Amino acid sequence: MGKVRVIARVTPDEPDNFNALKEAVEALQPENIEIEDIGFGVRAIKLVKVVPEEDGAMPKFEEQLEKLPHSGGSEILAVDRM
Repeated sequence: MGKVRVIARVTPDEPDNFNALKEAVEALQPENIEIEDIGFGVRAIKLVKVVPEEDGAMPKFEEQLEKLPHSGGSEILAVDRM
């Protein structure tokens, strides 16, 4: 079974909760994390995660993103086969 690389962006519910959100994202053990300045003091976390290419893997990862503490929202930016 192959793998897919998922690039996602997560924003905090409040700017003061950014560090707590970053710790929660790091617990997902992504391949890479980048901090993006969105504007007006708001930052987002862009992450790259490799998941197996099998039934249920993507929905499970999306659910993990949705349930992150202090997350104001998440979006999948790209999905690529490896």
